[in-house]
Amino acid sequence: MKKYLGIRIAGLIISIAIISFAVYKFYGVIHGMGNRLSKMIVIHDIPHEYRNLFKNDANITYQETHFDDNENRNPVSDFVYDAKYAVFVTKIKTVNNLSSLPPVRREFHETEKTNNIFYSAISWHYSEFDYFLDTLSATNISLTFYGDSIKSLIKNDTVEGYYLKNKEFSINYKKDGVVNILMKTAESEYSLPSVLLFLVHQKKMYFICISVRHRNDKFNMKVINDLINIPPIQARVSAMATRAAALVPR
Repeated sequence: MKKYLGIRIAGLIISIAIISFAVYKFYGVIHGMGNRLSKMIVIHDIPHEYRNLFKNDANITYQETHFDDNENRNPVSDFVYDAKYAVFVTKIKTVNNLSSLPPVRREFHETEKTNNIFYSAISWHYSEFDYFLDTLSATNISLTFYGDSIKSLIKNDTVEGYYLKNKEFSINYKKDGVVNILMKTAESEYSLPSVLLFLVHQKKMYFICISVRHRNDKFNMKVINDLINIPPIQARVSAMATRAAALVPR
């Protein structure tokens, strides 16, 4: 009888442990979804706030914006520029209005999406842009690179930019937090010349990625000056393009 009771108790303990683990995983997924049971809306336009960052509208095609009806998340827009470049842009939530860029930590290694997080994805020919935009503000931003020819292009109070032959990059909004943005090439042997920009405009912080659409294309640094409509970039872009020209594979 005691042996039978012991077996029943052991079975009950194991059942409780399994149920507890299942509940833990369920709440982890629900937290990761961050209310993503709410509706995702895609429109074929760019919000006025994002459009003000760019110029040469005539050369912008196939534009779309991904909204979550949770108003605490900023939308992500993507479009084709000059038929050659894929551009992604989003606003990064910050605690306060900004007069200058907060520090961006840089790391160099491969990254994976965070477990139990529900990511949205924007796919292009040779890459995929995955994002989970937290409802909380960014407090300790890090940029992780994995690729070749990584170079700093510009860094001042309002703009920070990098060039790389991208295999993968990721952005975390918090130290040791979830991966909020991850862009990978479709195959590990591919690399796509890309420029990554953090910038402050009208006291808000934005992230822009400009990448060639096809893996055999070259990146012309002049596109930054042609596309970005922010005076601090325009003021220095000629010198930057000249200095960076040697970085671009010929």
